[in-house]
This record gives sequence, C-alpha cells and structure tokens, in this order.
Amino acid sequence: TVVVEGTMQDPPLRLVRAILSNHPDAVGFSGYIWNRQRMLELAGVLRQLQPDLILFLGGPEFSYEGEDFLAAHPEIDFIIPGEGELVYRGWLDHWEQTGNPLGAPGTLCRGTPFHHGPVIDLQELPFAYAEELSALTHRPVYYETSRGCPGRCAFCLSGQRQTVRFMPLPKVRQELEALFAAGVSQIKLVDRTFNGHPDRAAAILDMALELDARYHRCGATNLHMEVRGDLLSEAFLSRLEKAPPGLFQLEIGVQSTYPPTRAAIHRQDDLSRLASNVRRIRAMRNTHLHLDLIAGLPYEDMASFERSFNEILSYGPHVLQLGFLKLLKGSELALRAQELGMICCDFPPYEVVSTPWMSFEELAFLKDVEAVLEWTYNAQAACHTLAAATDALGQGAFALFCRVARAFRSLGLMDRPLSLENRYEGLYRALSAMPELQAIPLEGLLRHDWICHGKPNRYPHCLRPTPSPEAHAVMER
Repeated sequence: TVVVEGTMQDPPLRLVRAILSNHPDAVGFSGYIWNRQRMLELAGVLRQLQPDLILFLGGPEFSYEGEDFLAAHPEIDFIIPGEGELVYRGWLDHWEQTGNPLGAPGTLCRGTPFHHGPVIDLQELPFAYAEELSALTHRPVYYETSRGCPGRCAFCLSGQRQTVRFMPLPKVRQELEALFAAGVSQIKLVDRTFNGHPDRAAAILDMALELDARYHRCGATNLHMEVRGDLLSEAFLSRLEKAPPGLFQLEIGVQSTYPPTRAAIHRQDDLSRLASNVRRIRAMRNTHLHLDLIAGLPYEDMASFERSFNEILSYGPHVLQLGFLKLLKGSELALRAQELGMICCDFPPYEVVSTPWMSFEELAFLKDVEAVLEWTYNAQAACHTLAAATDALGQGAFALFCRVARAFRSLGLMDRPLSLENRYEGLYRALSAMPELQAIPLEGLLRHDWICHGKPNRYPHCLRPTPSPEAHAVMER
C-alpha cells in the first residue's frame, strides 16, 4: 500500500501522474465534503486511462452512499463505509485468498444492502505517524484518543452509533511523547468531546504538561481540544491554570443560545456554567478560546440569532467562529430537511441556503457579517475600537457588525481580497459615518489598535498622525 497525498491546489493531472507512477492494481480515495468532487474527477480519469484498475471509495463523505450512487458512478467498484482500517485489511486478505477483489466482508458492492462497517477497538490501530516523525517538526498533526461522541447533535454524525471508545492511556502517552519529541507545532485532537470522560481528560492534560516540560517546548507545541464547556471539571481547569501560555487551546461548540433551537438539535449544555467556565479560562490569560456559533439552524430567526451572537460574544472568547449549517449525509437534520422546510445545496458542502426562519438574503448577509468578524474581532485587529463603538452604539455587538458589513458592501470592499490597510481604511469610513459614534475618539482608537496589531512603522492613509507645528518647524529646518 502506497499513500499518495496532494492538496486541492494540485492540478488534477499531476495527481493522476503521481498515482499511476506507482503502477497500482487498485486505487482508493478517502472522501470528505471538501474533496468529494475532486476524488470523483480523478477516479473518472483513471478509469479511462486504465479500465482494469480497481477503484473504491471510503471516508465520511462516501460512508452513507448506496446502490443509487454506485449506479450513477459505474467507474467505482465498491465503497468501504464507516471506519475502514480493519475492513481495508480484510479486503486485501479476501482478494489474496479468493482472487476476487469484490465481495469482501464490510464492503458495499452493487447488489448488496447498505450497512455500516464494524466498530474498531482503538488498541488495534498502529500509530499513524510512526514512519514520518522526522518530517513533522514545526508542522501540525491530527490525532485521536477516542472515537464517537456521547452527544447526539442533530447536525453531526459522530454520535449516531452511540459507541464511544477510548484509546488506552499508556498508548496515548507513548504516542504523545513521540509527537512532542518530534517538535510538532500543534496536536489537533479530533476527539469529538475530549472531556466526555473528565478523569481521562485530566490525565491527558497531565501528560501534556509533563512532556512540555521534558522537551522544553514552553508551549511551542499546542494541544487543541474540542470540549463541552459546561462539563469542564475542577481538575481540568486547575491544569489549565498551571499551563505555560500556548500549550492548550480549547474549542467549545455553543451553536445557539435559543431554547427551541437547542432542543431541536439536542443540545443540553448548561449555558450559565459554560459562560462561567469560559470567563474563568479567559482570566487565566494562557489558553486560547474558540467558541462556535452556527447560522441556519431550525427555529433560529434573525432576532434570536442576534441574541445568540451577542450572548456568546459576551463570554469573551478570543475567536467567535461563525459557521453555516451543512446538512451532512446521514445526519438527522439532513433526513428531516423536507419536513422542516430547509433548503440546502445538493453539492458539497451541502450548505443550507434557506429555512422557514431565515431567508436566502438573510443568510447571504450573514456571510458579510462573518467576513467583518474575521477581519476585525477574530484577527484581534480592532479590539479597542470595537469595544468603544459597541458601547457608544448601545445596540449590542451584532448590530455594530451588521452596520459595518453593510458599509463594506456599499463601498465595494466585500468581494475582493483586502490588505490590512484596506480593512482599517474601510473600518474607519464605516464607523466615522455613524452619527452615534461622533463622541468617541475614533481615529485615536484605530491608530492604537493598529500599533497593538504590530504595524507601528506605517499607517493607513486615514490614520497617519498629523505633525504638530513644532514638528513641521523641525522638518523644515
């Protein structure tokens, strides 16, 4: 087995050449919502060039496809649905023993009913990076210590089979040490709810603290974890307090604070405890915090979305990730889309474009709000200005972002790449046009934010300091 890696920026024929240079008997593609179309394009070219190749698919994007898909794609021989490691190995054994590459247990061929693959004991899996550690210095890696999720969010696939499994802690310890020793920049844990087992999570934090000290990383290796904010135990929080800056990074999926929406998507977090924990972590000043918000969920209209936005932002995250609902194949919301009246694109990433509660125009406008949020708050580019403007406007942060987004759209700044100077120029023009902000020292605040952002040697045109008469005299002399 040879792994051929590429990126979406690679020309397709370059990838075809890389694949065929290995003289394969079979080619498998691991599919996700972001590469589905490219995988099918490559398979089509390979089928035409070498009709006898065995071509198969796997990964989350193809795990819920069945007979209709295979009928529409005659170039594909079979699918490995679900967790594929053991099925793939069993398929190789089946092919070797029978001489037939089709019909192996766990695979989905034409004429066979749809089924999920087996659930895997993580102890059986080898360390994914064992053979490439020397090439991982200063690079990020994805790593899992568990599979499955105790939650059952209606937009997600991770908790559907209710089979949370954990990798044995000694194995986790050994593999984390290998990654710290290799000097990776970030270990992004793909555990869907890292702190679903609180004692186990605290034990892994202890490992990271010890390894950070042993290899003198001083936070240079970052451990990114997706956690439930209301389930953060005292043991977990106390370990965060002891960490060097940069060692830990948390992502917390709030998604919405509107009760009917939260009930519809099966979210049962204690929001008051979540907010308290987030504020406590923010006060530690050593752990980066991302909070997630999703637009387009059931029952959430613009008014309730505004409340969700403002409430989550009030918790004080470093980053507020505004995402848009995607109806993933096999998820509960995808199965109920027609019943709920939700319309999504029929191509990846299957993003919702209209609901009975939010129109297409409203969701499209929120894309503009997302862009402004990314350029300003999430980039830490105008924190002091935004705080003062929000207070002066008196309508909440969401109202401010909406007005800035409309201004950027009217100025023609929304649908093209912008330099940092362009963004500050646009923000200055947007905010200075608001009558409610005339009383705040807007130019001084923006100049202060510009300097804090690390650009003191040059200024956008609108923020260039005006020399005093004394300075003019000096320059003339």
